[in-house]
Amino acid sequence: MGQARPLSVNGLLMPSGFPASPFEATYWAAVGLTGPFIGDFVGAWNAVSYRYHALFDYSDAFEVSIKQHGAAPEASIRYTQEKNLFGFFSSAFSVFEAYFFGMFALGAMLSPGTFPLATPSDRQRVAIGSTTAGYKRTWASDPIITTFEALSKDPLYQGLRDARNVLTHRVAPGRTIYVSFSEDETPTGDWKLLNSPLDERTTRSRLDGVSRLLEMLMNASQLFAEARGKAP
Repeated sequence: MGQARPLSVNGLLMPSGFPASPFEATYWAAVGLTGPFIGDFVGAWNAVSYRYHALFDYSDAFEVSIKQHGAAPEASIRYTQEKNLFGFFSSAFSVFEAYFFGMFALGAMLSPGTFPLATPSDRQRVAIGSTTAGYKRTWASDPIITTFEALSKDPLYQGLRDARNVLTHRVAPGRTIYVSFSEDETPTGDWKLLNSPLDERTTRSRLDGVSRLLEMLMNASQLFAEARGKAP
């Protein structure tokens, strides 16, 4: 994976495609604010970068394994492939969950009455829906709301959400295996969860989409935060 400069926020060296500039600009504008929820924002923003980085680690590991062993390996290798698929889809969706928790915390610093975040129950209720609703109530005409709604309707985001929910709460999806009669070819197959080929593209094809959506969100949050925050 291509490397860029370390983030000034936490020193992490990010994979290519990460929207570092608006990520950092939002951070520095937000931490210039005062309030009891700044730690929640900082933790969420760090989580965005950690989860994004993990995406590439899981994708690289899965890609190497599926190329070498195919879709029907022996049990211990299949376990590792499943672990990396779980890690990939969980981390992909967590990128967006962490982003919206951070934006909810930013909202709580600016308008604490609209963004309750004081108790564990308050924190558990934070999601894309509650964050969007809070921004609509407080900043009804701000363009960031359009961006939030665009994400919620995006097919890639919806697919990541659905895959993560199945993997986390239900099953390890089965595989449809296609056997080759050539000793030189590894077995191929489809992943029943997505009804799509199970190969290196299973994760690789989704990385660009996550980067695209995250850049869209970060550009919007930069404009929002810089209009209301101040650099320390």
